[in-house]
Order: sequence, then structure tokens, then C-alpha cells
Amino acid sequence: MARAPPNFGVNLDDPDDARQAATAVLILSWHFQTHQVPRTRQLVHTCPFTGQGWVDDLLGGKCIRMLNNMRMNVPTFIQLCRILREGEYIIEGPCDKVTLEEGVAIGLYGLSHDLTQRMLDATHPRIRNNRKFYPWFKDCIGAIDGTHVSASVPRGEQDAFRNRKGTLSQNVLAACDHDMRFVYVRAGWEGSAHDSRVLLDAISNPDAVFPTPPAGKYYAVDAAYRHMPGLMAPFKSGPGGRSQTAQKGLFNRRHSSVRNIIERTFGVWKMRFKILDGPMKNYPIEAQRNIVVACCVLHNFIREMQPYDVYLPDEVNMDGGGTEGAQMPQLHVTPEALHDWKELRNAMADHMYLHRNE
Repeated sequence: MARAPPNFGVNLDDPDDARQAATAVLILSWHFQTHQVPRTRQLVHTCPFTGQGWVDDLLGGKCIRMLNNMRMNVPTFIQLCRILREGEYIIEGPCDKVTLEEGVAIGLYGLSHDLTQRMLDATHPRIRNNRKFYPWFKDCIGAIDGTHVSASVPRGEQDAFRNRKGTLSQNVLAACDHDMRFVYVRAGWEGSAHDSRVLLDAISNPDAVFPTPPAGKYYAVDAAYRHMPGLMAPFKSGPGGRSQTAQKGLFNRRHSSVRNIIERTFGVWKMRFKILDGPMKNYPIEAQRNIVVACCVLHNFIREMQPYDVYLPDEVNMDGGGTEGAQMPQLHVTPEALHDWKELRNAMADHMYLHRNE
């Protein structure tokens, strides 16, 4: 039986939550130094230096080496360290043994390569966001979905964390904007939990700090979620998986193109940070949640500092882990509000079909 985790929702657009998330980045930096992580001299085969010398060699070397090791270029790395230092996110204690730059470098390397020597080829196509259908969804502020991240838990807790594919994972809920930035992440739910239940918990729990859309705005979601104010789901399929009308079919196809931004975001996120694919090392579950949040923060930082990203292929099809036919738990919404929201979707579908050739 899946249980709600301790309050671990993070609104990445909120300054206080962003501070907490940034702190998680540093916590992970020190964590990788003290929990069965290779020494610095083992991290890069081509460099004879250790410690700060290894970092200096990367900063002064070719850009491709920095991208391969840290998933960010030199200016982005320097800016990240500056923000962490000036924002007083530095954790006392381990800082006395290594420099901030070395600690962040070790943390980035651990997240990017899952503590192995594997390197990704840095020749993937650049990001090409398809905004062709965005005018039809002008009030859409982003997309929401869930994805599974590898988990390691004690034997007695494994049944709850075992997902429908039979592997151990935590179910991570995330919302992103149209620029592929995470705006919200809820980590720590067991892999057996359905996506809709995780979202219901985030919406109904005030401590989960879910960023509720302004009136009339919404997130695009798939059919596993309830169509309700703030969430725009596709029309349910008719017999044989076909849409009931041509209008609804066109709406669903264009809706899918807009909603796909969250799948693409998950895709580049997991390609960049291989630790998310697992198998996860035997870290405390709190550290595993920190890893998820830290990777989201770093992803956003890189997106802002490096608009042309090399880690996104043309097509990404990540499995969010939800079950298409499952019912979303009920959340109190007035019948009038539900009716108006359904009528809005119908009107959008009719208008879209009428102007389908434009």
C-alpha cells in the first residue's frame, strides 16, 4: 500500500523553496564525497591531477571535457558556484576539507554519471521546441506528469516501492513550463502509487506547496488525470480507442503535442543525470529524494545558462508510469465548475476544428 511521503513538494519558482532546493545540491555534493564514492583521481582518466587540481584542469581545458564531466560549460559552472557561495548555502564542516568548487564538481559528476566512468556522446541534436500548436492553448502554462526514478529501500519496504514493471522506484510528480524548466517537483512517493494519487496529494495538501494556476489558466495533463479547473486533459477515447468525433480527435492530437513538453523534459533530465536511471545506490531515502530535487535544480540552471542544450534527441518517449484507464481520486470541485470546464474544452475543440487549415 503506497503511502504519502513526508512533505517534500518543492515549488521551484518560490524563493524559499528554491533556497531549500539549492541547499540540496550542496548536500548531495558532500554526500557523494563520503558515501562509497570513487576518489577524485578515479573520476577522470585523462587527468593526472587530484582534488582542486582536477577541477582547475577541467576549467582550463576544452569545453567538451567540461560538458562530458559536469553536463554544463565553464561559465555555467562558475556562476553556479558563485550563487551557492554568495547565497550562503555553504554547509559548514566538510567545506573545511575541500573547496566549494571541488565539492560541487564531485556532486555534479556523481549525478551525471551515476558514479561510473560512462560518458555520453555530446553530439545530440539541439533543442527544437515545437510551438506550432501553442496558440490553440494560449492559457496553458505548462504540463504535469509523473515519472519513475530508481529507488533502493530495505527489503521490508520493497513491495510498496515496486512499480507495475516489477522494479523498485519512487514516483516523482513534476510540472514544467513551455521552456522545459521544472516549476514543481514532488518526490518520495512509492513506485506502486498511481500518478493521479500523487497529484491529488500535491493539490490537496497545503504543505506540498503546489503552484495552483491562476483562474482560467491550466496545466496540460494526460487521460490518467481528472479534467478539472486548472488541469486540461484530453477527451476520453471511444470504442476501439478512437475519438468520438473529428473535433475531439483533432483536439487530442494537438493537446498531445503541447503536453509532450513534460515527456521531453523528463527525457533530457534523465539523459543528463544518469544516476536517475539506476540502479540506485544504497543511500537513505532522504538522500534519494534530495537527488531528485538537486537534479531538477541543476537542470533548470543549465537551461537558463545554456539555452542550446546538447542532451535532447528529436524524439523522447519516457514512460511516466501511469495507467491510462485508472480513475483519479475525487477532489472537491463544484458541479458547476466542472460543467463550465468541460464546456470550455468543447468550445476549444470546435473552434480548433473550424480553423484546422489555418
